Amino acid sequence: MKKLIVVIFSFLLLSSPAVFADFGDVYNCKTLQISEITEYKASTNFNTMTFSFVMENGNLDIPGYIGSITFDQNVIGTLVDNEFGRTVFMDTHVKPERVMASMGTTKVWFNEGDLSISSMYKDDNLSVIKIFSSMSKCYKK
Repeated sequence: MKKLIVVIFSFLLLSSPAVFADFGDVYNCKTLQISEITEYKASTNFNTMTFSFVMENGNLDIPGYIGSITFDQNVIGTLVDNEFGRTVFMDTHVKPERVMASMGTTKVWFNEGDLSISSMYKDDNLSVIKIFSSMSKCYKK
């Protein structure tokens, strides 16, 4: 009987979609805090944003490249400054639900549902003109 209980508990734990993330999973996110810093002021608590992203497995033959995070269009030009598109590339990886990713001046840290994004915006002379930082809570779709 004890063995049966252990087997059932293990099955439920391993099959629960809220417990483990995997590549290809889509996450829906809602910002908790957004801050903007410029040379002259710091502002915080902008309107709440909702958005989604997907983690995709990469080419494991390329050293240091684990995969990518692709955001929906809602955050491009605000939370994510990425002139190359909607994707940032994972450069560290512990497990799928805990990654660090970046592209250009945007840095992303995702840790088991907590998402932090920081982007530096530059002018034509490559001087930093503002920094956007956000904290969001994300749930697997």
